[in-house]
Amino acid sequence: MIHMAYLDTTRQMCEAIRDLVNQGWTESRTEFRSKPKHSWTGTARSATQEIEAITPCITDVRLVGQWGTVELELLYINGSLGVAPQPDVDLEGTFDSSVREDADRAFSGDLDAALDLEGKWEIEAGVDIARSTGAEDPDRTWVYAGSQAELTAILRNRPWWTLRDLIDCDKHSVFLVDEDSAMICGSQSFSVIGWDCSIESLPRTATVNPPKGFEQLPKLPSVQSLKLTECDHRIHKPLENTLYRAAAAAAWASLATNARIEGDLVELEYFGFQRVSFGMPLSGPEISLGSCRQSTELAEWAQSNEPDKLLAIRQVISLNRSPVIWSLADEIRRAAQPVFVALRSSAISEALKSVREARNSGLAIARQTSEAATALAKGAVERTIATLAAVFGVVVARASQVIPVEIADGLRIIGAAYLVILSTWALFVEGPIVTGGITALKSDVRKYSDFISDDEADVITGLEAVSRARRHAWTVRIAVPTAYIATALAVLTVAR
Repeated sequence: MIHMAYLDTTRQMCEAIRDLVNQGWTESRTEFRSKPKHSWTGTARSATQEIEAITPCITDVRLVGQWGTVELELLYINGSLGVAPQPDVDLEGTFDSSVREDADRAFSGDLDAALDLEGKWEIEAGVDIARSTGAEDPDRTWVYAGSQAELTAILRNRPWWTLRDLIDCDKHSVFLVDEDSAMICGSQSFSVIGWDCSIESLPRTATVNPPKGFEQLPKLPSVQSLKLTECDHRIHKPLENTLYRAAAAAAWASLATNARIEGDLVELEYFGFQRVSFGMPLSGPEISLGSCRQSTELAEWAQSNEPDKLLAIRQVISLNRSPVIWSLADEIRRAAQPVFVALRSSAISEALKSVREARNSGLAIARQTSEAATALAKGAVERTIATLAAVFGVVVARASQVIPVEIADGLRIIGAAYLVILSTWALFVEGPIVTGGITALKSDVRKYSDFISDDEADVITGLEAVSRARRHAWTVRIAVPTAYIATALAVLTVAR
């Protein structure tokens, strides 16, 4: 076994708190925090010396001195003890002249004077016993849980859906219990260990990653984070039952269409042929360990990257007439399997139909693009020839002195301007119309149906007819404005 020094430090913190209890202190627990308390008459310095042994794990300290109705409060401020701001009080009637000066300095914020001021004192410290271990091993969340019975009580008193904050988080959670055994139980996201555990064998981060496409309900723990993957025979049955029931609750929640937290229940809704809902209790379903395991197996079967499995399960649940379904996981799975096969058969037919229709759509767009490009090129040729014929007539008329030179030049400029307008129109209006459909085909084909894979989409957009239509369209889109501009320049320079 490998004993890490910082784990021994945590053990020492536990022993130090026990020593305080033996010296007359009392200890209360708030979930995973220890709160040792003590009351005495004397100075505050004696108590601060007694808690020096647990200083590395202290999160907060509150010291209150009382003299009749007058109180002096000392608090942990920025990691060290200090005098809290005090209201104005009449010290003259509370302290006699022999200690008046010391009291004035204490109530003015002098820590040493406050610690040495005799009176009736009470101290309460907040202690995170595993704090030093967590500081040395920041990749995990370390928690001192006391005993298995205490851990069981804490988990039972928390609604199972709030375990996400405790277990299903970014770090692997480690719960330390007062036992000499090593690994007691664990999942992908947490471990319950005794003092003799091999620390290097523990995961460092949570590895829970729901499968792609699986519907994960918000704010609820995942099945993988709660399902026990290791379980020693020394685990107490109440703790085992609590963890299994929480995992089963998360499993049924993962299968639900919707979840609403209502008081001490999570209302799980399943929508299939009908819409039904069931209330999941605070501590999880009241079912056997075998039924809990079947519940998690049902959720894992639904999470195998097959959306139709989840749909089949919801269809079966929606037709169930039992008041509760938590113990029926195995029956639901058997009933869902033929439904899944039927859905999968329909899905295959739908997929083939979608691919066929997508290919036909691609070929239709290619044909329409080619026709539009041909029409644009044909129109450009006709307009260019007509303009050149008109300019040729102007040149002949000018050479024959039928029209003045000024009028001929004006007509030539008008012809060139007309060609420039046509080039702009072709560039910004007709061109995008011609290439728009064939350009958008690559992205649109992936949205045509959920059954079309990326590889199939690449095949459709790479068809020879589609590729040729795309090249033809872009060639025409570039050539037509270029031809208009070139003809305009020729018209302006002709007969000069």
